[in-house]
Amino acid sequence: MRERKVYHYEQKNRAGVRAALYAVVAVYIGYLGYRTTPLYAEPDGLSVTMAWVLGAVLMLCAVGVLIYTWRRYKRELAAAEYTEEEYAELERREGEEDGE
Repeated sequence: MRERKVYHYEQKNRAGVRAALYAVVAVYIGYLGYRTTPLYAEPDGLSVTMAWVLGAVLMLCAVGVLIYTWRRYKRELAAAEYTEEEYAELERREGEEDGE
């Protein structure tokens, strides 16, 4: 039995890069939400109430993207993990290479 998890490295790296990019998008959406609120500056062309509503909606969207990103990353990471059969085949191949 293996002590730690073993992953297909390309699938694991792809999942990590995708999660990082989605996180950057979520942070930017949250930043736009903050910039829209009167906390940052006086809103131009919007009433104060609408600025708060728009800012809150954008921040909720950012939280939604972060939750989606985390769940997708965990799902892709689980899919990238070697199965018991794949791991046994990998150990067999490594044993053959060491024996040659």
